[in-house]
Amino acid sequence: MPKNTRDARINCLLDYLQQHIAEPHSLDSLARVVAMSRRTLTRHFARATGMSITDWLTAERLRRSQSLLEAGDLPVEQVAEAVGYLSAVTWRQQFKARFGVSPTEWRRTFRRGA
Repeated sequence: MPKNTRDARINCLLDYLQQHIAEPHSLDSLARVVAMSRRTLTRHFARATGMSITDWLTAERLRRSQSLLEAGDLPVEQVAEAVGYLSAVTWRQQFKARFGVSPTEWRRTFRRGA
């Protein structure tokens, strides 16, 4: 997942999303952040990152949740909330689909290896 692209406005948006990862985002609100139309934002974002905004947000939220599980003691449900999931069930399903283990198993494995 690129953190810096050749598109300054997309870089600004990536920084914004990193800082506001736990908040809900709509295409309209993100387009306002970078002063682009929805269509232009969608096109520029995909060109710059190789993925859709939704896919990027999902990947970043899952990556961030890995770090929280490894380094912190937040209950699993609070980890989901901290990275912007409204449903811990959805987060658990996406986490397991992406990494092959549940968030609880991820935490257990990481701590066992420490």
